[in-house]
Amino acid sequence: MKIINKSELTEDRIIDINKRVPIRYQNSWLEDCPDKIKTFIEEPKTEKTGLFLYGKCGTGKTYAMMAIKKNLLLREIQFKFWNSTELSATFREEAVSETYRNHTINNLMESDKLLLIDDFCAEKYSEFLEECFYRIINKCWNENIPVIISSNFSLKEISERIGDRIASRIAGMCEIIELTGKDKRIV
Repeated sequence: MKIINKSELTEDRIIDINKRVPIRYQNSWLEDCPDKIKTFIEEPKTEKTGLFLYGKCGTGKTYAMMAIKKNLLLREIQFKFWNSTELSATFREEAVSETYRNHTINNLMESDKLLLIDDFCAEKYSEFLEECFYRIINKCWNENIPVIISSNFSLKEISERIGDRIASRIAGMCEIIELTGKDKRIV
């Protein structure tokens, strides 16, 4: 997918796109992301259709996710974007009805071609959430739905926290990129 640089846009288009991302990330653009992310977005050299970004707090994972989101919006590509803890809260609120929870999980995948999950595995662990996230990741795996996931945890750590089945499917679907460096929030 072609990366659209900020310089290619009119001021009105920049304002319009920035209304659809949090204020803190309005200056996030793929052109400013690490080269390995840009290379994967522009010319994936792998059969894997997803991307797994991981690293310590403040290394630019959410910045990259917001930049990817903006590029998808500009390219008019359908996707769903969720922060993992917000998604977990939604599942907990809807836990009173098994039918409705099934609806929510199925709704995540129904017509979109891409799923983005930021801060995966940040929420407090429970078997209930493990089941919900397994069902989402498994559906993506089974249906070849591309995913872009960010996490503070490596796949090994995710495997230890919520199970091998989820980590294995992410590894099978995603190009894995570690973001390193100091915490940019406190530098």
